[in-house]
Amino acid sequence: MEPYLQGITGHSGAVKDLLFDLGVDTTASLHLRDKELAERLSSTVRGKLDEAGISQEVISDLVSVRYCLDDFHADAQLVSDTVDACGRAGGTILALKTLENRDVAIGRALYLDFRTNLINMIGEAVENMVTLNNIRYFVHGAKGYGGLLCSTLVKYVKGSDLPIVSMVDTGDYIDLSSRCSPEMERKGINLASAMNFATVLCSGEGGGHTNAAGGRIKPEYVDQFLKNMDWAVGMQIHE
Repeated sequence: MEPYLQGITGHSGAVKDLLFDLGVDTTASLHLRDKELAERLSSTVRGKLDEAGISQEVISDLVSVRYCLDDFHADAQLVSDTVDACGRAGGTILALKTLENRDVAIGRALYLDFRTNLINMIGEAVENMVTLNNIRYFVHGAKGYGGLLCSTLVKYVKGSDLPIVSMVDTGDYIDLSSRCSPEMERKGINLASAMNFATVLCSGEGGGHTNAAGGRIKPEYVDQFLKNMDWAVGMQIHE
């Protein structure tokens, strides 16, 4: 979900207002090679992210080179996102058919549903976010979305001051995901170490990378896990 503009992304009326302010006719087809429009849109999005207090590091990575795949009549990122969405939504056969037939339209319905669900989940996560001393966390109900939600939130909503942890109750266990920003990494945060420490003390398991980690614990250990994770990250910050 790149970029995510709070109050605009997922809200058709707000998107139309934004395009109207740019002088874009929303009833006409947009031309992919309209460089002047692309620059105006890019500048506007950058400005809104800056106003929202999003880090310059995130904003600077916003614009990148896109590669058009002639066989698919689409750019490589859209193809990748469509296949990924199909896979996450349980549409493995549609993902394979999209690649086999070189046609993103095959997986378009699942792709759009996936994006809509993700946008709604981001809004719910923002509303239900809980801040502890050294981490933020939220509970949601869809397994497989935690990492994406945390990545979006830490970049575009809550900023980069604290790592974010998501928790999903699957019934038998709590599925955990966590993300932090490059800025937090530079300050000494190691989520793999913190997650491993916090889950093992709860008879669970966890690990990953310095900026992205996950794990699982039994439901009865949630409160203890949060205390462990908050303490572990705090020790890293203040070392």
